[in-house]
This record gives sequence, structure tokens and C-alpha cells, in this order.
Amino acid sequence: LEVPTCLLVVGAGDQLNAAAPLSAMSAVAIKKPESHKREYSYLELDNGLKAVIGSDPTCDKAGAALCVNVGMCHERKDLPGLAHFLEHMLFTGTKKYPSEGDYHEFIQQNGGFANAYTTCYFTNYMFEIKPEELKGGLDRFSRFFTEPLLTKECTDREINAVDSEYQGGSTQPWWRYIGIMHQSANPDHPFHVAVGNNKVLRDEPKERGVDLYDEMVKLYNECYSANGMTLCIIGRESIAELTELTLSLFGGVVNKGVTMPIGDSVSDKPPFLPKDWNRMLLQFPVQDIKDLTFSWVIPWQDPLWRSKPTRYIGHLLGYEGAGSLCQVLKSKGLISGCSSGNGNWLEGAFSLCNVSFDLTEKGLQHLEEIGQHLFAFIGMLQKSPPERWIFDEMGKLAEIGFRFGEDQHPFDLCQEISLSLQRLPPAEVLAGKSHLYDFDPAGIAAVLGKLTLQGARVQHQAKCLEPRCTERDTSYNSPMAFLPLEESWRAAWSKAVNASGSVEESTKFAASLGIALPKPNPFIPEDLSLKALPMDPPQLPQASSTGKTTSCCSPRPIRTS
Repeated sequence: LEVPTCLLVVGAGDQLNAAAPLSAMSAVAIKKPESHKREYSYLELDNGLKAVIGSDPTCDKAGAALCVNVGMCHERKDLPGLAHFLEHMLFTGTKKYPSEGDYHEFIQQNGGFANAYTTCYFTNYMFEIKPEELKGGLDRFSRFFTEPLLTKECTDREINAVDSEYQGGSTQPWWRYIGIMHQSANPDHPFHVAVGNNKVLRDEPKERGVDLYDEMVKLYNECYSANGMTLCIIGRESIAELTELTLSLFGGVVNKGVTMPIGDSVSDKPPFLPKDWNRMLLQFPVQDIKDLTFSWVIPWQDPLWRSKPTRYIGHLLGYEGAGSLCQVLKSKGLISGCSSGNGNWLEGAFSLCNVSFDLTEKGLQHLEEIGQHLFAFIGMLQKSPPERWIFDEMGKLAEIGFRFGEDQHPFDLCQEISLSLQRLPPAEVLAGKSHLYDFDPAGIAAVLGKLTLQGARVQHQAKCLEPRCTERDTSYNSPMAFLPLEESWRAAWSKAVNASGSVEESTKFAASLGIALPKPNPFIPEDLSLKALPMDPPQLPQASSTGKTTSCCSPRPIRTS
């Protein structure tokens, strides 16, 4: 079973191994927070690689990250973990630096550290180092993408390293959830999630006569292409110097003319079949967790980054003020917290809308009531037109958070920018994730229309569920069970959402439960400009000889020499 991994798009006049360094150095103005004192610039090399460089003459750390648009969902589905294994094998030496440990030793000896991660649709490599040694770090780093050895003798060791990561996640709620998502996926859709382990990367391929190493090299050779790579470098050097470094070290990455599938191009099949998704999932956790989560599969949201319909919906579902879903359920003693989120790095062919409740002991006995409140609120939202003032308030708060947000170390910032450059226009790599530009009532209504009882998965975790968790997930062997939703719950929740009712009926029913839409927040500032200092210095209190404040005086000037 081999899933097509890439589509070659090559014109008769294309030079796939072009060494010509630069096709565009655009005068893109990258929006940045006030805390970012460095200068940013965007450039695109002739090989299609896109880069953002940041010049910060005063930085105490430099760094870089390169994100490639290849991930788990691009690997063979019968070799789960292959993309992650490739991530590990890339560090096993290059032609110029053939020693396996040279890269990490150089980084560590110069006050830095390096890492990488693999997600469903991207793999990101990053490092941080003292500024004086950025060039040496980049020289080693860049060669992973131009001349890697992919040393075959390291295969068993790196499989064991991958297996160690897999074992480390076996007790973690997130990874157990990931395993069940993998198990739930439509076998006719490329979506799958796999860290990889000794069984699926070593034992099973050997039994089938599949050469894992050859498949790993094939994935690299066919899919790691300059036109699918995005780079960020931050250092003390000037923009001109960083540009020259980028061109000289990354201009030789081969453009293979590859377009990796993402979004609607991934498949024309649904990622999950209704019979596998719309049911109750019970889990027995290792940790003492008590939660209830409602999840819906919705269309991929990345193309809607300007309007972010799910941000509007998540804001209302996770709101904690008077009359909110969270406040009402807390007042009843059923939950200790409520949050709304998405599918994080699982997204790429679809997105998720999740609403999670942290349950109290009392809440464990009132799951139907919690669901009733949720669906009553959703029913009211579905019938009420989206409010512009709510969107505007969210936009102002996002602007404040962005404008006055703290700066980050290059290790974190470079990887964020390199990933953002895969998804957003260059000018928006910092601002586009948070800013709200376009109010889209139709887009909001479309997502709300997906939040149906028929499309929901209900996930419940608690220690008390151990006797009912009679199955095991296929990835981490964790105790779980899939069950049909209880009929009494379906009836109560269907009545609460009142799909065919009027907005007045839904608003009245929600009000009977104490739920209402939020009111405008009068404490959001309208003017964020700084006031000018007064012409005359302020008068300060002056202590008398008796210790009492008796008069005021102007502050004395501070001597500087």
C-alpha cells in the first residue's frame, strides 16, 4: 500500500538544479511587535526557497530554522513513522562534516542547542548558538539539505531513538489521543499520525521484505525540495551580510519542482467516516484526569487566516464572564474549567473544533446536563447573526497582545517564523497568526453549521472508567472503548440545540439555563498612543528633618559623569 506522496510540476524550461541564487528580494514590510527591535527582511531564492532574515546587532543568541512541507501524512501509510525517522537520519553527517556528532557538538560547544520535530504536514529543524559562531552553525546546518550522508550504519540506532520517543509518550494524554485519532481515520484517506517504533519501523518491514532505509532515502530524494522549504535566520550581522550567507549556503538546495498535497488536494475522501467518528470515546488515563470533550471535523481553516471564523466561535465557547457557558457550569459545581481549541498540528487536510470541560467529582455524574448546556448555547449561536462588535473587541485585544507582546529567543522565534512562512504571506509571518482583518459572518455561520449533534465525537476521560474501558488503542495499547451515544443524551441534546426552532426559542431556552451572549467590555482601550511628557517636571514629596512629608520639590538631575 503506497500513498502518492508528491506531484512533480516541471516545465520544459525549468532548471531544477539551478544555482542562481536570488530571484526576488522584495521590499516586504514585515509587521512586528514593538518589542522586536531587530530589522527583518524577506527574500526568495531562485531555487524557490523562501527566507526571512532578522538583523539584531545586540542579540545574545543567534539562530535559524528551516521548515519543509513534508510530514507524516506524506509517508507510506504502511510505514508509519518514516518521516520522523528521516528527521533523525538527517543529522547523521554530511559530505563536508561526515562525523555523526559534529553538528550537535559544534552547537553545544558554542552555547547553543538544536532540535527538530515532525508533524502531519511539516518537518521543522532549528538551532540556537552564540552570535559569533552563527556562520559555522549555518554551514553545518545547510548541508543537511544539500549533501546529507543519511548514514546507513546509523539505521538501527536511530530506529531505537524514535522508539524511545514513542515509549515516552505512552502515558501522556496527548499522545494517547493521537493514537486514537490514527485508529479512527478513514483507511482510504492519507491522514495518519505516527511517531514510529521498533515494531512498525524495524520488525514489520523486515517481515514484509521492505527495506526501510531505501524508503527513507526515497522520501528525502523525492520530496525534500527547495521550493517547499522556508527558512528564518536571526543574527548580529547586517541584512546584507545575512542575505549573502543565505544565498551562499542555501542557494544550492535542489528545486525538484515538487508540490506536496495539503488542504483539499490531499484527498477527495473524508478523513473520518461518520460511523467511526460520531460516537462516545471512553478512556482510562494514567494521570488523574477528569474531562469531557466535544469534537467536530470542519473544513481546513488555514486559508481563512484573515477572518478566522473559528476564533470568533472559540471566543464565545470559552468565554468565562457572567452568563457564559463556563460560568454557569462552574456555579453548579460541575466543572472547574472550560476551553475551546483546534486540532493543532494534526490539521492540514481538515481542521477540528474542540470544546473541553475539566470535570469535578460532581460533574462526573452530570455529563448529560453539561452536554445540554453546550448544545443549548450552540443552538442559540447558530440562529443568532454574528455580532460585529464582538469581532471588533477580539481584534482590539489581539492588536494589544501583538503590539506589546514580549520578544522571543531565536530558537523559538525562528521555528515559528519558518512555519508561518509556509502558511502566510511574508508580511504576515508575525502578525497573521493573531490579527483579525476581515469580519466574515457567512464564514462564521458556515462553521457553526458544522457543530451538529450528528457530527460530534464525545470523549470522556476519568479513572472511574477503568471497568468500562475494555478495548485497547492500536498505537499505545491504552485502555479505551468506543460506544454509541446514550439515547437519553441524544434526546436531551437534540432538544437543547433545537435545530428547527427560531432564534427567540433558542435564546429563551438558553436563558432558562442561565446562558446568554456576552455584553460589550467597557475596559478595552480605544487609544493606545503614548502621552507626551509634561514640559515641567512633576513635583515630588520632600521629607522634612522630622521624617514628615512637608513640601514638594522638583527631582534632582541624575549625574552621568
